[in-house]
Amino acid sequence: MKKGMVVLLIVLSSLFLPPVSPETTMEEWYHVGDALIIRNTYTGEDLYRITIYDVDLINEKVIFKFQALPQGSPVMYTVHLKERLYGDTSHGFDVEPLDVFMGISGDVSVRLRFYLDDGYTVVSDTATLRISSDPSDAAVYIDGEYRGKTPLTVELPSGTHEIVVAKEGYRPYNTTVVLETGEYKTLYASLERIVGKLKVESTPSNAKVYVDGDYIGRTPITYELPPGTYRVKLVLDGYFEYSTTVTVKASDTKEISVNLKPKPGKLRIKSEPSGAEVYVNGTYIGKTPIDGYSLNPGKYWIEVKLPKYQVYEKRITVVPGQEYLIHAQLTPSWGVLKVTSTPSGAEVYINDENAGRTPLELQLDPGTYTVRVTLDGYEEYEDRIEVRAGETTGISASLTPVGYVTVTSEPSGARVYLDGTYIGNTPITEYKVQAGAYEVTVEDDGYQAYKTSIKIEAGETKEINVELTPLETVKETKEASETEGMEEATISPNYGNATEGTPSSIYIIGAAVMVLGLMVGIKLHGKPNETKLLEREFNSIRPSMLPEEAVVTYREAEAALHTLKKTKGSEREKAIKELWIKLRELKRTMQDYQDLKRNLEEDIRKMLSQGISSSGETNESSDA
Repeated sequence: MKKGMVVLLIVLSSLFLPPVSPETTMEEWYHVGDALIIRNTYTGEDLYRITIYDVDLINEKVIFKFQALPQGSPVMYTVHLKERLYGDTSHGFDVEPLDVFMGISGDVSVRLRFYLDDGYTVVSDTATLRISSDPSDAAVYIDGEYRGKTPLTVELPSGTHEIVVAKEGYRPYNTTVVLETGEYKTLYASLERIVGKLKVESTPSNAKVYVDGDYIGRTPITYELPPGTYRVKLVLDGYFEYSTTVTVKASDTKEISVNLKPKPGKLRIKSEPSGAEVYVNGTYIGKTPIDGYSLNPGKYWIEVKLPKYQVYEKRITVVPGQEYLIHAQLTPSWGVLKVTSTPSGAEVYINDENAGRTPLELQLDPGTYTVRVTLDGYEEYEDRIEVRAGETTGISASLTPVGYVTVTSEPSGARVYLDGTYIGNTPITEYKVQAGAYEVTVEDDGYQAYKTSIKIEAGETKEINVELTPLETVKETKEASETEGMEEATISPNYGNATEGTPSSIYIIGAAVMVLGLMVGIKLHGKPNETKLLEREFNSIRPSMLPEEAVVTYREAEAALHTLKKTKGSEREKAIKELWIKLRELKRTMQDYQDLKRNLEEDIRKMLSQGISSSGETNESSDA
């Protein structure tokens, strides 16, 4: 029963006794002037602002200024060290000063202990203010107290503060800021400069402007300056420098308008050759070279004159202060002709008049001339040139060494070929050729061809006298030789092969006859157009009638004719020679078949004349 009474008393006491809140403490050092907030953390409500107003170091007292928030009136409290303000936490908090400390700089700090009910806390009642300015390095005053220079960051009690930003030469910047507890705020002050203005104009414009030696721009220009006195200078190429002193007042504009004085221009004239007369706008001023002749700005007509030379003329515009240089290359009223040759020492003819020997330089009137360069043993050089006044025309003649060939024959009228190229019929007198080595061929129908090699030096005349041998004489000599051999020999098996080719030999002989006929035509009518002549001869050959041995040569001749039709100049001569060689090879092949047929026929006649005429004997011979 006693145990039950105790439990009952405990329950009743919990109902009628006031609840006991848990209590916490917090200690911290603060500076005199710091403001603190007592806050209900459950509701977020700020209840009291406590400011450490002052410290009485002698009597060890701390003076607090209390204000119930949000609109309560401030109340001053004085509390001794190690004494509590209330003595309990009936207000939800209590404060006890524990110690004070003064630093070397005179700042006083107080260590406070706060007693707090559950849900109460103490926070610093400050905000952060960041102040910057343009220009920087300006002084900052907060609530009338100097706090430093921009850029500046300070912590301030929450509330309203007066801010002043000031710099010499600029208007002060004034503003009011309201800071909330824990807020971070920035403030930017754009300072307005206290200036006057300098306005500078010039004629002509674009002059450089210097103020106290510092370049500020070109005219026309308006420039802001702090109030004061300045030295102003104007500079422009070709004009005399201008300078003056001005005073600029605050919020005022000082104007300067200047007519710049131009410097005279300088004229320098040189000529090649020198000693020429110079005229400016028709007025004679001297002979070249002329140096430093003064001219006012403007336009002028310049003439430079020298006998036997064309007049040099030029229009110039003189700019103030500018030096104008004229270098007159005078053009002769005649032209120069230079003639050289390889080798030198050749005679030079100008319009068929002898002018001298190379190397040669002549002065000629402008015009067109025919120039010939001759030297014994060399081919004549000829050119038509134009000589212009004041210009040099050059001719360089590379002379080609030449010689001459004289060819006679017995009988006359024989065809003559030089390196395979037809050059005419005998007699040929002093046929001009380039110096060098050649193969000469003389041939006529019914005669054996004559061939020889010659070398002709520059200026040399080579004479060739030929007595042609008739083919009958050659044939008789050959037949006599072959008859002697046949007395001790039988018919060669090769004749049998030749007999098999006899039908096609008939066509070969016909082609050979056409070639020979063409050669006779050349003899009778002189030298025709080589290309047409060779093409006619080539077309007279029927390729279907040629033996196999001649087909390759025929194709090569066909290609050579195609090349000849496309070539010109020196390449054409080479192509003619190539085609002649191929046609000669065809002729030689056909002639060989003709000779073979003739020899075969002669051998058969001889055998028949010796009594091999019966068919039986003939068959035996054939079998053998």
